[in-house]
Amino acid sequence: MGLQRQGEIFIKTALELTENRRVLTLEPYLFIAISWSAVPEQPLDVTANGFPQGTTKKRMGSLQARSRISKVELFRSFQKLLSSISEDKWPDSLRVQKLETYQEYKEAAAAYQEAWSTLRKHAFGSWIRNPPDYHQFK
Repeated sequence: MGLQRQGEIFIKTALELTENRRVLTLEPYLFIAISWSAVPEQPLDVTANGFPQGTTKKRMGSLQARSRISKVELFRSFQKLLSSISEDKWPDSLRVQKLETYQEYKEAAAAYQEAWSTLRKHAFGSWIRNPPDYHQFK
C-alpha cells in the first residue's frame, strides 16, 4: 500500500488508544504534512493541523508557529525577492497594476494561471478550492 493511501487511511480513521483503563480518542481528521527540501537549515518541515510539530498552545499566534512553507511565508519571501530587484526587471504582468494581496499577485501571474488551468483540467479536476477571502493576505 502506498504512502499516500496509508496517510488517507490514517487521516480518515478515528484512533482509540487505551492506557491505564482510560480511552483517549484522537480527532478523526488530523491533517499531517511532511515536506522535504534541499535547505540545509531545515530540510524537513513536519506540520500537524497547519502548525509545526511541537507547537504549544502558548506559541500558537507567534511567527514560530507558522510553517516555513506556508503560503504566507512563501509570499513574504517572494515580496522580499521583488524588493531586491529593480521594478523594470519584473515580469510585465506584475508591473501593469499595483498589486497588494497574495490573490492579486496570483491572478496577475498569467503563466501560472495558464499552467494551473491545464493541470486542473487534466489531473486535478476535483481539487478543492479555497474561499476567495482565504488568499486576501498581504
